[in-house]
Amino acid sequence: MKKDVVLSEDGKAVRLYEEMEKLNAKKLSKSLVIKIFGKDLPSHMVAWELRKQWNHFGQFHFTTLGKGWFLCSFSSEEMTDAVHLGGPWFVNGHIVEMEKWSTEFSTDSNKGLSSPIWIRMPHLPLQCWDERNVACIASRIGTPLMLDGNMFQWGRREFASVCVRINLDQPLPLGIWVDSIAGRFYQLVEYEKVSNLCYGCGKIGHMENECKLKMTNQNATNNSNCFLKKDMGKAQEVVKEPNYGPWIMVKNKKRRNFKMESINNNSNTVRYVKKTVIPARNEQNDNGGRENGLNKKSQGL
Repeated sequence: MKKDVVLSEDGKAVRLYEEMEKLNAKKLSKSLVIKIFGKDLPSHMVAWELRKQWNHFGQFHFTTLGKGWFLCSFSSEEMTDAVHLGGPWFVNGHIVEMEKWSTEFSTDSNKGLSSPIWIRMPHLPLQCWDERNVACIASRIGTPLMLDGNMFQWGRREFASVCVRINLDQPLPLGIWVDSIAGRFYQLVEYEKVSNLCYGCGKIGHMENECKLKMTNQNATNNSNCFLKKDMGKAQEVVKEPNYGPWIMVKNKKRRNFKMESINNNSNTVRYVKKTVIPARNEQNDNGGRENGLNKKSQGL
């Protein structure tokens, strides 16, 4: 076997058998790598919870990788996509972050991890209250996946609720600047069921007293947080972006029970839950042209 070992040109590295690597990668192509952020949970607990939640998708292999990472291998790409595009998923109240396995995966890095998270936009101006503009604003936080159909009823409009896929290796955005017909405004964002959020760096997975990232230039940060609120091109007042704090977390008394619907992985659509499927962007009509507006399915909207 030693005679078959091939070294690199500089003689410092072993050159692997490429055909075997490609074969192994093909076997892993229907796998998700996941991590439970916020707390190290026993592998048997994670496996039991995920099997219970994903039972209707089918069977899968669960493998412990160490350093809080797990590998879930499915029998088909359809099952993999159904789990990856579904959710949000939680284990003991902690977010299940996941990504499709790739050769770039490393247990030493959280790069590329994402998860669907429900966000709220409190006191959104009423002229912005439609599915296209709500999805447009939410797209600055992450990729919009679902809209709460109940928010378009007239009974209550305290906040808009959207499920977005967020990259969790980045700080959670505090809000979004929006240009409206009434002028520019800053829309705050709140997050549902997010645990172990650091109020220092804005990342999920540790508390502020455990944060290893320190502000290198606090003065520059403070100065950059001040912006001019504009109306028709004229500065009216100074608006200061907020700092991280408990206000960013939604305190739910009871989690709503949403009925999840299937979604095409290649589709640029967001979904209504409890209502209907609504494209967030223009879709091709039957004549090959573009429809001006959303293709609403009549289900009581």
